Amino acid sequence: MPDLQAFHDTWAKVRRGDPVAVAQFVRDYQPFLLRTARWRFGDDLRAAADSADVCQSVLLNFLVRAGNGEFEFQSPEDVNRLLAVMVRNKVLSWRRREGAERRDRARAQALGEAAAGVADTTLGPASGVANEELIRAARDRLAPEERELVELRAQ
Repeated sequence: MPDLQAFHDTWAKVRRGDPVAVAQFVRDYQPFLLRTARWRFGDDLRAAADSADVCQSVLLNFLVRAGNGEFEFQSPEDVNRLLAVMVRNKVLSWRRREGAERRDRARAQALGEAAAGVADTTLGPASGVANEELIRAARDRLAPEERELVELRAQ
């Protein structure tokens, strides 16, 4: 069995939001999540979403809830079991939503050349302000030493 003390130490860092530990957690569990999502996906969902979409959604939900102290694990297998349940629930939720909206992807037609002028892809002034506000809010939540690292990285 892998070193449980190392697992518990890493898990404590993930719960505290340590960026290095969170990045390691994602590297360790992302392949499992992708495999589980691919296994759960059917042809009915492949047109609407990708297994990577499920993986990202589950990881975000998991990490936010872990930061709030909602989870306690005894072993890495406990993490795998919870992540597998979260993937199953996410896929089922997407499948219900697709069915509820009665999408018939077989009848969908490509827009072709007409699609070029449908949406403006440039960011307007409101988007720039919103992005600045998000960045400022994220930096305000950082610890002083983390903020210093971000500023050094930006330079």
